[in-house]
Amino acid sequence: MSQNIEISRANWTDPIQRKHFIDLCLQEANKGFRSGGGLKSSAWPRIAEELEKLLGKRYTSKQLKNGWDYMKRQYLIWSKMMTMTGHGYNSVTKTFDWPAEKWEEYLQKYPEAKQFRFKPLANVEELEALFEGVLATGSKNWSSGGVIASGAEESSTHSTSMPSETSISLEEDEDLPRNTNDEAEGSKKK
Repeated sequence: MSQNIEISRANWTDPIQRKHFIDLCLQEANKGFRSGGGLKSSAWPRIAEELEKLLGKRYTSKQLKNGWDYMKRQYLIWSKMMTMTGHGYNSVTKTFDWPAEKWEEYLQKYPEAKQFRFKPLANVEELEALFEGVLATGSKNWSSGGVIASGAEESSTHSTSMPSETSISLEEDEDLPRNTNDEAEGSKKK
């Protein structure tokens, strides 16, 4: 007797689904099931099982990995915006209060940032806990091929499954003022 299993459509913008998913990913990461920039393949079936219990919906491992990649990409874009001085981040609305001209200029270089023009990054604290330690910073770039180190002492390339058509540099833009707090923190880490 074969059982017909219906796979649910994943909606990573749904606040309840997103929160449960992120919490389960954090649990797996904290249990040591992190692998490079993602989770080990053994974590996804456990997350799927727990989501089914919590939400009554079934998801494939591929859907869950895609959700991870989607949120990682969102966090990468948002964190790049946060590194800029005069970034105009409004901690009350959790959005960027940039003048229209600055938005237009920035969106010319980074069109994916458009999603944060009028709304905040959801679950920012949890995403920071998931991705902060694994994202490239400083003189490194992010691309579909992975983290590309530009320093002589950094010669390895780490592969990711994050799809991307373009590279996003995590370096400060030369034509924008630098955040002195970020500079101080950066020099402490070197």
